Amino acid sequence: MTGPVPLWRDPRLLGGLALIAVSILACVWLVAQARAGVSVYRTTRPIAIGESLDATNTALADVRIDAEAYLEEGELVPGTLAKRSMGEGELVARASTTNEAEQSLRRFVVTVADGLPSSTKPGDTVELWALPSAHPSRGTEEQSHLLASATLVKIIDDEESLVRSGLRIEVLVDAGVVSTVLDATSGQESLAAVPVGAS
Repeated sequence: MTGPVPLWRDPRLLGGLALIAVSILACVWLVAQARAGVSVYRTTRPIAIGESLDATNTALADVRIDAEAYLEEGELVPGTLAKRSMGEGELVARASTTNEAEQSLRRFVVTVADGLPSSTKPGDTVELWALPSAHPSRGTEEQSHLLASATLVKIIDDEESLVRSGLRIEVLVDAGVVSTVLDATSGQESLAAVPVGAS
């Protein structure tokens, strides 16, 4: 007659312990997955279309999203440009960037006669208008006319500006209208920037 099976050899006990261990490991894994995030880039300020994306205007953020749609850590290479305007705190989507130079856009600084509404921000569309000369030629009648549509990159602070007779702004315009805008700024005409959609 055999004696009782030692407790540590009881298959029911061993099976129960194994089940408990598996349950604990599964819980730990689920908690880790729930807390885990993916490091992607987000903007730290408003960014205009065509602007370079780098450490000066982006930062890493750990988020729980489909990472395939956004730039992950290490994927923001030199030369990356914004394909569209982006707001502050926006996650940088792959579809919103390009690594090819925007040959159709040109960036330069112009001086506009009047200020801009306080609600105007980088990335907004503005119209550049040529204003009649304060001293028109005799026998000519000048009128304001639209020169180009542009994207505002930034408003240059007064401390940076050497011009006190107007507001200096940096804009992006289509390459085809650069000469038109430059001709206006080098002549007798003044420029005005009018935000599109501003009330």
